Amino acid sequence: ACIPDCGFSSFDRPTDKLFWCSGCLGSLYPLTGFVGHARGGVQASALLVHRVLAKLHGWQVLKTFEEGNYCEKKCSRRAPKTAYKTQIAFPTAQTKGPCHPLGKTDLFWGSGKSYPIDGEDFVYVIWTRNHCCLDPYKLAKTAATGGAL
Repeated sequence: ACIPDCGFSSFDRPTDKLFWCSGCLGSLYPLTGFVGHARGGVQASALLVHRVLAKLHGWQVLKTFEEGNYCEKKCSRRAPKTAYKTQIAFPTAQTKGPCHPLGKTDLFWGSGKSYPIDGEDFVYVIWTRNHCCLDPYKLAKTAATGGAL
């Protein structure tokens, strides 16, 4: 069931309908630190980033935008894959190219990012969208009346 999610994520179009999949990285559940069939450190660490985000969403610590309502962040029980992108920062920083959606295969962006002994601990930058929703009517009314929004 996760093969379509792998395809969508590989072309930078992850789908939230298959919430139990983490694209080409493996299964999102169980939300533990154990990765059963790891192909390497980069793949395992990218999967763990997704699992941590899913766990924080389950605890309702993180808020994201709902589809179609970009002016208000809300808590959701599931981590939407469309809301986040990742960028590896350590041991070898990704300095070129776009950030990667959750679940994207590490075959191309992950090669050469780890090395033995010192290069087996990973740090990621997690990006999310921010939308600026200003209502021109409310701004004009506030300016005219001198009141607060």
